[in-house]
Amino acid sequence: MKGKILFVMPRSAGDVLCSTSLLRSIKEMYPECTLHFATERIFFDILKDNPYVDEVIEYQDHMRNIFQLEGIGDHKGEYEIAYLPFLNSQSIMTYQHNTHTKIAYPITTFKDSHEYALS
Repeated sequence: MKGKILFVMPRSAGDVLCSTSLLRSIKEMYPECTLHFATERIFFDILKDNPYVDEVIEYQDHMRNIFQLEGIGDHKGEYEIAYLPFLNSQSIMTYQHNTHTKIAYPITTFKDSHEYALS
């Protein structure tokens, strides 16, 4: 897949920093894609020199709308995939990424089975 991916984490230095742990996996899954990270300008320094981020952009309110970002119907979005983990995790639309594979990491449960977060 080629194109652009947007990862949106607008607020909280801690959230921005913790979310950087996912960026390597995204770039490994989609090596031909350009990865943009949207956050408030005061957090740009946290992402400075991050080898997995191609461009840091300023968060704007319309970035809460996954359909505007990825497209719907006749509207073609600017991004192939938009990750919006700052939204309520119960919102299924947060994880609808134009039918592309979703990032995930295994969680071992007490019964030694695997479930996946962010899948």
